[in-house]
Amino acid sequence: MKKFNFVFIIAYFVLLAIPALTMPFFFNAKNTEKRELANFPKLVKEESINKDFVDELDDFVNDRIGLRQVLVSANTALKTGIFKHSTEDSIIVGKNDWLFYSDTASDYMGVRTLSDRNISNIVSTYEMVSDKLEEDGIVFVMTLIPNKNTVYPQYMPDTFVKTGNNSNMEVLSDKLKESGITYADVYSRLNSSDEILYQARDSHWTYKGAFYGYDEIMKSFGLENAFTDLLFEEKNDWDADLGVMLYSVNAKKDKQIYPEFEFTYEYTSHEKEPDSIQLVTENESASGKALIFRDSFMNTGHKYFAQSFEYCLFSRAYPYKIDLAYSKEADYVLLEIVERNIKNLAIKAPVMEAPKATIDVKDLTMADKNDYYLTFIEENGYTHIYGYIDEKYLNVDNDIYINVDGVIYKAFPIYEQNLLESEEIKDNGFSLYIPKTDANDFVTEVYIN
Repeated sequence: MKKFNFVFIIAYFVLLAIPALTMPFFFNAKNTEKRELANFPKLVKEESINKDFVDELDDFVNDRIGLRQVLVSANTALKTGIFKHSTEDSIIVGKNDWLFYSDTASDYMGVRTLSDRNISNIVSTYEMVSDKLEEDGIVFVMTLIPNKNTVYPQYMPDTFVKTGNNSNMEVLSDKLKESGITYADVYSRLNSSDEILYQARDSHWTYKGAFYGYDEIMKSFGLENAFTDLLFEEKNDWDADLGVMLYSVNAKKDKQIYPEFEFTYEYTSHEKEPDSIQLVTENESASGKALIFRDSFMNTGHKYFAQSFEYCLFSRAYPYKIDLAYSKEADYVLLEIVERNIKNLAIKAPVMEAPKATIDVKDLTMADKNDYYLTFIEENGYTHIYGYIDEKYLNVDNDIYINVDGVIYKAFPIYEQNLLESEEIKDNGFSLYIPKTDANDFVTEVYIN
């Protein structure tokens, strides 16, 4: 018995020592946590002893301890498998091993994060964009891509209870349908299908889901899609983003549904990865030029558009540089954004020259100078004027006009959250781009209609 106890004790301490003993083999281990690992600390900083050396050394060791990823993954598998609890605050563990982004919970439950005026501001802003582009013969389409749990609520945990209120996307999509903007209702197309078109452990749709979205958008463009009787092949080979974040090295491959088609477009941009900030594709067998403002849902979706147009520019840059439609001679412009990011439409105005108003100032209400804040910067090749006005002047859908040295411009009703250093999403702002001026003392007045 004593011999057994001695062996047990030795084995116990050997197991405890394994992570430390194997640490040298993991100094250059792959980081799957999407953060920068701690560096080995310096004993001396700025010619004095580093008081944080011990804490920094602890961080370094914790990041590179032997078998760390295996142990972390095992802990995650235990908690998610038995307790259905995520070890990542950014991830919700749902039913049947489905995973969801935590920041989609408010949309799922119907907790509004945008005011009615925010929604109205978004619609008014992109009506101005649409009017300008359509006036110049360019087709403009907007589409909102639903969160995964909006299409497949049955896989969300029962602990997330819906309020019964309409979400940001439901309210905004209804307003867009009533507006003068051409709106591609991708949600209705996806929701009407009995197929599973999103991935269980990824935050995005499959290539087949992306195809349905593409087809609906092409109809809104007034165009036929470029594929006839497209077939798909299912494989379990996808590195799912949420799965990798949560389970690290032990993440299962997720199911992906690939199109069986030989694409003939070519990448002509320096960057060629699907998630690049800017991608350019060309297809000499197609016609038309498209400018597509997109997010990560176009990582799979961009292939279909690239095949369908002679030239495509896919941009993830923000704010949206609408004036690229002119420099690239686009025939079609698409703004695609996922539901969880709709709030971004309310906090940064698109880049294009503000339209000059034909309205008589006598028909407008001039704001007292003490009731608004206005400033400007030189940005994106323009003079960017922005600020905010006292809410007493505003109802749900007021228009705001800015008089700049006698020229009346209609402003985007957008509160520039970052420039104004606000932690809140406010709805009483204005923002406009005018031709660049060297004057620093131009006279401005703010009017409301």
